[in-house]
Amino acid sequence: MTMAGSDATDFYAVRLARVDAGCPVISIDDIQNERGTLIVRKGSRIDRQAAERILRHRLVRPLEEQVALGCMLDVPDLEACYQALFAAYPDLDALRRHVEPDGVYSELAHAARFHPVFWQKLTVLRRQLPREFEKALFCAWLATWIARLHGLPRSDVEAVFIAAIGHDFGMLHLSPALLAKGDALTPAEWHGIQRHVDIGRDLLRRLPGVPPLAVRAVAEHHERCDGTGYPRGLEEKDLCLAGQILAMADSIQAIRVNQFGGSGRTLANVMPFLQLNTYTHFESVYRAAMALLKRAKDHESRKFDAGQIGHLLKRLPVRCRWLRGTERILERLLEMLEGVPDPRDYRRLLRVAQRVRKMITQAGLAQADVAAWVEGLSLETVDQETARDLDDLKLMAIELHWQIRNLVRVGESCLAKAESGGMDHLKGTVGFVLGELRGELARWDEETGG
Repeated sequence: MTMAGSDATDFYAVRLARVDAGCPVISIDDIQNERGTLIVRKGSRIDRQAAERILRHRLVRPLEEQVALGCMLDVPDLEACYQALFAAYPDLDALRRHVEPDGVYSELAHAARFHPVFWQKLTVLRRQLPREFEKALFCAWLATWIARLHGLPRSDVEAVFIAAIGHDFGMLHLSPALLAKGDALTPAEWHGIQRHVDIGRDLLRRLPGVPPLAVRAVAEHHERCDGTGYPRGLEEKDLCLAGQILAMADSIQAIRVNQFGGSGRTLANVMPFLQLNTYTHFESVYRAAMALLKRAKDHESRKFDAGQIGHLLKRLPVRCRWLRGTERILERLLEMLEGVPDPRDYRRLLRVAQRVRKMITQAGLAQADVAAWVEGLSLETVDQETARDLDDLKLMAIELHWQIRNLVRVGESCLAKAESGGMDHLKGTVGFVLGELRGELARWDEETGG
């Protein structure tokens, strides 16, 4: 099965076949290809054999419109899933109890109006991609509260909620093997992952009852104000508020869940990350998000023991020195790219590199006096407030490391797409500098333990 207007294979049939193993998935119409050939008869199970047949054809109608699940989620199920989410993340629950003292998340009432296909996608997402399902719930709660604090009208808050719940539906149509690769992606594979944005946008656009604002928010949730986002590299003037609210919620969730994991850090610790990224989202969205996280910080009670403080004092100077060395390589890359009148294929790499340079400067971690200050501290001189400051610096260093890793990935993608046209020397030089940055990333792993 291929996607409309694309030669890419649509793997949604594979997801449905896996769901069918524990929950019947039945065709409610004769499923035909574009030539009218019968692929699956009405009333049949979408099992592995049916999925293999579907994968070989371009269908006349989207598959999700031609099947029904025997075990669909509903509003009470969604409420129970939210209770499980809050139980799994006590810091999120504490923030919820602070802003919703009555315990009512009013946006859930909108779920009763979801189209059946929307419920189908949520159900398959929960069963096939449970991490993305949890992410959808997490992002929806954060996004609606950022929207409320921003002062959006009720109809726009509802659109943000719908967009956040459904923003990763496109992932269900990508190759399971591709999603299982994690970060070890080639430039072509990374481009394939980015397709989930357009797939999700097109899906929601077809569903009755989904506001156009929600569709646009999904289309823009990976775009950034400085033009470094994807899939179109849009800039601030071309972006909508709802999309930037969803983008902010998506970033906060990724930091809290993926980067922090079980480290004991909480939503309050996301604030240093946002302070480094003030120009990648609308300023008003940044202020609303920080206002929400400030309420989480008011309830923070994390204490640092001697072992944790000692670890900070040992590792942080290493990270500062690493950033100084990496910054010098980055400056060489920028000198090359900024010296080209028309960088063409490298324009996105230039933007990302300029952003990372701003972030390093803003953090101050590459300055020699910061490392000297840390090296002058001892267990006896570090109190809890200083320990929290050191931990904030560590989090900033980790974020900068991620940004540099992302810069290398963007650079590799640019190299893969770059045409020759008299710029072979630039291509070779950029490739050499990216190799140096890869070496620095490996050194980070060796010296800091990853």
